[in-house]
Amino acid sequence: MTQDKSLSIEFAHESYWLCKRGTYERSSVLAGESYRQLLTPYATLKAAIEDNPGVPFSDEGAPEPIELSNIAPSWFDESDAGERWGEEY
Repeated sequence: MTQDKSLSIEFAHESYWLCKRGTYERSSVLAGESYRQLLTPYATLKAAIEDNPGVPFSDEGAPEPIELSNIAPSWFDESDAGERWGEEY
């Protein structure tokens, strides 16, 4: 079995977490932006490593905050996305 290189063990919110990092797909409003998904919490680093052999520990931390323009990109279509760009609900 090959190791998923997007997985890592990271410290966040007072716990160690199995995390997945990636990039939002083109169909997303956040296309091209990075994300970090916290999958499973662990009380200790040792427990996280034991449950996830071969997954590296990373002290990279949280992704940089996402800053979006108030102006929608030309490819954004509200009818496809089900969302409106730059408006608070």
